[in-house]
Parts: sequence; structure tokens; C-alpha cells
Amino acid sequence: MKKKVIKALFMLFLLFAVGGGFAFISLRQISNDLRTLVELHRVEIIRQDLVINVQNVQSNLFTVGTGFGKELDEIVGSVVSLDKAINKCSGCHHRPAIKEKLDGVRDLIGQYKEALSAYITTTANEQRVKRLKMVTARIGDMILAQTRDMAFIANIGLQRKTERAVNKVVLIQKLIIVMMLVTMFIALIVAAYLTRLITLPLGKLSVAAKEVAAGNLGYTTDYTDDTEFGGFASAFNEMSKSLRDSHEKILSYTNRLSMLTRVTVALYSSSTNNELLDEAVKGIKSLINAERVDIILMDKDKKTCSITSSHPGKGEYRISEDRLSKIYEHSNRRAAIHNEVMEDMQLLSDIANDFKVDNFMVVWLRRKEEFSGALRIINRANGRFDTEDLRIVSIFANNFTVALDNIHLYGDLKKKIDELKEAQQQLVQAAKLTAIGQLASNVAHEINNPLTSILGFAELIRDEQDIKVIMRDIDIIQQESLRARDIVKQLLEFSRKRSLELKDTDINEILRDVLKLAALNVKSTGIIIKENYKEIPYVLADGNQLKQVFINFINNGIAAMGREGVLNIETGIRDSEVYVSISDTGGGIDKEVLPHIFEPFFTTKADKGTGLGLSVSYNIIDAHGGRINVKSEKGQGTRFTIVLPVRKGVLRGFL
Repeated sequence: MKKKVIKALFMLFLLFAVGGGFAFISLRQISNDLRTLVELHRVEIIRQDLVINVQNVQSNLFTVGTGFGKELDEIVGSVVSLDKAINKCSGCHHRPAIKEKLDGVRDLIGQYKEALSAYITTTANEQRVKRLKMVTARIGDMILAQTRDMAFIANIGLQRKTERAVNKVVLIQKLIIVMMLVTMFIALIVAAYLTRLITLPLGKLSVAAKEVAAGNLGYTTDYTDDTEFGGFASAFNEMSKSLRDSHEKILSYTNRLSMLTRVTVALYSSSTNNELLDEAVKGIKSLINAERVDIILMDKDKKTCSITSSHPGKGEYRISEDRLSKIYEHSNRRAAIHNEVMEDMQLLSDIANDFKVDNFMVVWLRRKEEFSGALRIINRANGRFDTEDLRIVSIFANNFTVALDNIHLYGDLKKKIDELKEAQQQLVQAAKLTAIGQLASNVAHEINNPLTSILGFAELIRDEQDIKVIMRDIDIIQQESLRARDIVKQLLEFSRKRSLELKDTDINEILRDVLKLAALNVKSTGIIIKENYKEIPYVLADGNQLKQVFINFINNGIAAMGREGVLNIETGIRDSEVYVSISDTGGGIDKEVLPHIFEPFFTTKADKGTGLGLSVSYNIIDAHGGRINVKSEKGQGTRFTIVLPVRKGVLRGFL
């Protein structure tokens, strides 16, 4: 391209140089012709001057009044001027005809001077003077005729030369115009050629670039030449193919990463070692498309390595921990690809007799920076292993070890959670027993009353003969027995150890059952229990656990009031939630104590309380998705409000 542009520009320069040279030569020739014309005009002026001088002499000669006087001086001056003019004219270059006439004029002027001298100096008679004057005048007329004839001839030559010069100027002007037009035409052709030379490859490259920009990677242009544009087109084609190959590689790598993500998710979803190993083997086979995958894990307790394989074969494969560690150190602790099996046979000795190995790859496993095993992938299905395979498997290996750690941690965590749940259940049971203990004396007294009645009426029946009286006494015994049974049943139901069982529960009914037990504590006191139950929807809850919560708050309220006071129990709906309010008129809770009342084992009753009641109650309500609000002032009593959520569909008809 550079050479073609230089050649085209050189042609343009040459054309302009030729045109400029022609114009320069033409102008030089015109200048010479003009100088010649100027010189000829100057000569013509000299001739005209000669004619004028002759005419002046003749005029003075015929107009002189006398032969002497002032006119004679003028005639002499005119003759001197005439002599100078003829000498000046003779000094120019003339054609032979003009030169011949000039020589004749010079001779006539010499005669004219002699005749004039004779005329001026004569003192003869008047006839002689007139004759000399006439001779002089005749010679002057001859000079005048000769000079006019000479001027006429010179003028004709000057006119011819002028016409030739003008014609030459016109011709040169036309030639210059033609030369300029030809030069411009050739320049346009060269410019069009250069433009096409540049725009054609640029246009094709632009189309190719737009195709590539539109996503048609690998698109190539068919433009070829030996210029820089040809090289650029070839480079563009290579770039487009390279972009296509890179894009395909990226898509392939993205697909493999996507598959790696799915496989990794499956790893982290595994809950047991065996499930994890199975998912890992299947995952690697899908990622690499290998014939065989082995996961070798070190068992430090047994000093051996277990192998989980996608191709189990006969029996279970084993490698000693010591031997695997030596192979690991021998490999400089780096993952490796062995496309030529003979490079390293140590890691294949356990399967060498049972399985044909063409190539394999090994990636070491580390758990918490400690060597823990290896991934061995054998015989890639579509050829040789490459670094991309190694990178993918290395990422998988890191996720596999993390998932393996997670399973162990999950096992430990599950064990701890089970222990914690057991401890929590024991705490809840202890809190239940504490609440039962607070009711024990009154419950025993309440049970003792029907038992006394039963014993008394049983004694009466022995001696009674009237069947009607006996039946009446039996009815009383039955009623008292049922009353004692209900009290014992409620205590047993409350003290039974259960897991959380959620079902539709009537909160008002739960409170009524609880008060049957709690009321026994206030029978012999001046405490009044006021109940205000509004119509409320069922709540999804564990009724037995809610009984424990309500008993704790009711017992605490009764204990806070001592021998007299009012215990208010209220239910209702507020802000689409069910609430249970239990308030007392006791001494209230100190501000310093209030933030700690739900902490485990926190109690202000050093000799009686365990500090578990409110803590367990808080956890139970929290497990139901509810909350407990407390309002207390010293000397004004305390109000506990238990708030429980209600399902949206259940609220209709209650708002």
C-alpha cells in the first residue's frame, strides 16, 4: 500500500512538474518576445524622433524670415538633433533593408548639413540664396521621404512580430489550460484510484468488524492483497478466529463451572460420609468424563487409606497411610497430570493388575492445611488431561474437603444440639416440678377432703340396711372419687414430659383448667381471682406447655400478694393478635431487677425459687412465635401480657 501511494503521488508530482516546467518555458519565451517587442517599439520611437527632427528642420527652413537672425540658431540646433538621432538609430540592429535605408539617410543628412551650411554662410545675391535654400529643402524632403519609408517598412515588421507574439501568447495560454485540465483529470483519476485503494479494504473490514460486534465471532473477510491492508485483513481474520476460539473456551469453561456449582451444591447437601463420597464420585465423572474416579482418604486411626471408587472391581482397595504420604512428598505436594503412565506408577500399584491405565490425574486433598488424601481420575474419555481439567478438579477438591469437614461438624453439632435439647427438656421438667411443688400442699389437702368423705360414707354403708340410702352414699363416694381423680389427672397431665405438639387451642379453656389447680392455693387466703375472657379465635399452640406458662405467672402473682389482693386474668384481641393479661396487686418488681427476670436461674427467692420458671416460660412463648411484655412499678403491682400470633384466616368474624 505504501509503495502504491508513493507511486501515485509521484505521478501527480511529475504531472505538476511537467506542467510547471512547460508553463515556465512558455512564460520565458513570452517574456523574451515581449522584450523584443519593447525594444522594437523603442527603435520605432527613435525613428519617429528622426522624422520629427527632419520635419522641424524643414519647417524652420521654410518659415525663416531672413537668412540671419534667431531662426538660424534654431535650425542649427535642429540639425544637431537630427544628426544625433541618425547616429542613435544607426546604433540599433536592423534588417538589411532598413540598414540600407539608414545608410542612405545618413548620406542625405551629410548632404543636408553641407547644403544648409552653404545656405547659412552664403552672402551672395538673393537668387543664389533662394537656390541654395531650395536645394537644402529638396534634400530635407528626400530625407523626410526616406525616413518615412523606412518607418513604414519597420512598422509593418513590428506589426507582424506583435501579431506573432500575441498569437504565441494565446497559443501558450490554450496549452496551459489544456495542460491544467489534463493534469486535473489525471489527478482525479489518481485520487479515485487512491480512494478506492483505501476505502475498498476499509469497507470490507468495517463490514467484518460489524459482524464480529454483532456476535458473529469467527467471521472473516475475503479481502486479500500484498499491501498493509491485506496484512491488516489477515490479522483481523486471525483475531476473529481467536475471539471465536476464546469465546468457545469461555462458554465451555462457564458450562463446566455451572456444572461444578451444581455438583458442589450436591456435596454440601450431603448429610453422611457415604452420601458425600457417592456424590463426589458422580460429580467428578460428570465434570471430567473419565472412565474411573477414586477418592482416597486417610484413616489415621487404622493407619490405612480407604478408597471409594466408581469402578470397585473385586474387593476393597487399600493403600497404607505411610506409602501415600511418601508419594505426596515425592510429588512436591503438587497436583499433577500424567498423560504418559510410565511417568509415575507408584500411585497405581493398587490397581495395576486389575485395570488398564492410559493416563491419569491426581489432586491432593488437604483438611485444615493437613494432608488427608487424594482424588485420582483415570483414563479421560476424549483424550488427554489438560490444565483446565486440573483447575476444575482442584476447585472441586477444595469444596469436597470443606463439605467433608461440614459433615463432621454437622455430626458434632447435632450431637451437641441433642444434648442441649435434653438439658432444656430437663430444665422445663424441673420448672414443672417446681410449680407442682408450690401446689403440692394445697393439692394434698384438696385430695384429702374427698378421701375423708369416701372413708366416712364407706363406714356408713356397712351398717346401713336401706338400699336407697346406700345408693345415695355410693353416689357421694363416686362424686368425691371423680373429684380426686380429676385433680390427680390434671397433675399427671401437667407433669408428663412431652415434645412440642402444635394444634388449634382454646386459650380461654386452658386458663380455666389452670385455675382449677391454682385456685387451691388461694382458698384459705383473702386473694380474689377476677376472670375476664373475651371471645377469641383458636391459636396454633401446645396446650400443655401454655398451661405451664400460665401456672408460672399465676403462682408468681399469688406469691407476690401474700394473703390478700386481686389477681386479674384477661384475654382479648389486639392488633390481630391474641393476648393474655395476668396482673396482681403485689409489691411490684424493682427497676434494677426487671431487666433480668427472664434470665435462667435468676431469682429473688434465695430459699424457695430455682430461677427457671420465667426463663422457661419466655422460651416456650418464643417457640410459639409470641412475646411477653412486662409492666411493673414498685408498690403498684405487676402485669404480664402474653401475646400470641393468630393465623390470618382464623381472624375473620373476630375483628
